[in-house]
Amino acid sequence: MKHFLTILILLIVSNGFAQISHGGQPLSFSSTIAQNIPIYTTPTQNIKKLINEDAVTDKYKDIAWRFGIEIPVNINLNNAGFWETLNNGDRVWRIILKSPNAKTININYSHFYLPKGGRFFVYNKNGILGSFTSLNNKVDGKFATSLLKGNTVTLAYFEPLSVKGKGIKHVNINT
Repeated sequence: MKHFLTILILLIVSNGFAQISHGGQPLSFSSTIAQNIPIYTTPTQNIKKLINEDAVTDKYKDIAWRFGIEIPVNINLNNAGFWETLNNGDRVWRIILKSPNAKTININYSHFYLPKGGRFFVYNKNGILGSFTSLNNKVDGKFATSLLKGNTVTLAYFEPLSVKGKGIKHVNINT
């Protein structure tokens, strides 16, 4: 019963913070857009060192358990990834993020803004998160996507010609 209650509380809390997805699939799933996407690989983390650190800190009940490592990166729509212009002037931006040794990846965005008509996805072979739209914008400009199993994810942003250059994303990775 104790474990059931803990799981129930975690489900309720996690649903309260979940990002609302608006469905659909990335354009690249049904289109003939380029399949050569740049890969950004984070530095490899020393897992053995992290396990040893956790063995010490896990003894103290007042210290939260580590669920991941934040890896600061400087990735945004202007300095990384690949933009492709479609025949009608709309654009698609994509990048693959790879974090060696990661079991899961979730992403925090320090500057996140999607203009009306923009759609954003995070996906890999284990799932699709999104679409995220202007309805997901927050006043503080922050955003986060949930965990996806695996050490690689693709970020895909569709931008209509009418809002060209107005989308903003800056990525921080948690693995």
